[in-house]
Amino acid sequence: MTVAVSPWIVAAPLALLTAASALAILHLFRGGERSGRAARLLTLAGTGALAAVLGTMALRERRLPVADVSQVLLSVALMACAALPALEPLLRLPSLGAFLVPTATALGWTAFLSAGQGRTWQSRELWMSLHGILGLAGFCAFAVAFATAAMYLLQERQLRRRRPGHVLEALPSLEALDRTCARATVLGFLFFTASLAAGAAAAAQAWSGAWMHEPVVVGSLASWVAYAFLVASRGTGRLQGRTITALGAAGFVLYLAGFLVPALLLGGAH
Repeated sequence: MTVAVSPWIVAAPLALLTAASALAILHLFRGGERSGRAARLLTLAGTGALAAVLGTMALRERRLPVADVSQVLLSVALMACAALPALEPLLRLPSLGAFLVPTATALGWTAFLSAGQGRTWQSRELWMSLHGILGLAGFCAFAVAFATAAMYLLQERQLRRRRPGHVLEALPSLEALDRTCARATVLGFLFFTASLAAGAAAAAQAWSGAWMHEPVVVGSLASWVAYAFLVASRGTGRLQGRTITALGAAGFVLYLAGFLVPALLLGGAH
């Protein structure tokens, strides 16, 4: 039996992450060691609280917490926030938290609002488990790409308008942001492609040929085509700079819509 996420159980972790997001953004624009330290501590507390909620759920159900839309969104939010302490020094993006934590928090509040809606996915088969794990990894990589795209667009705007200040100093160069965004997009695309392949194998076993017409499948394929275009455009150099970065940010919005709208509004067997 799948236990739906209770909105009020996740409200406390999300409130902590919301406060962390506000302080991280304040630190980005104003500076100050106190706001930066407080943002890190609140992010750690919110991440720990969310991990406790999802960990308890996973132990109770004896499966990954990806049984419905809200669980998937919360799992991605947790992965993004948990990876942040490693990603910032690894990618040399000390201000990544001011963009990734708000992105993760937005996903969390979307889960809060969608709790109990849509279908639940009961399968524990190997292919479906791989589909879920790879899908979460791709989702998280796309979230990082979206956060770095937002950093790029803000930095490019500051440079274009010649506005010196803490933001200009806190953000890395456009070249570094573009490189990180490209790598995260490619990584997410690889995970997403593998997830779709595993999902297709699981669906072929469970639903014969009818699964190709499922709304979630159609939405996922549309997102795959969009990201394939982005990856190909970056690889060939046809689109560069602000244009490809803005399209990448828009691609993440399309990816979310391709997942949420079919799952919550259109129904189906998935």
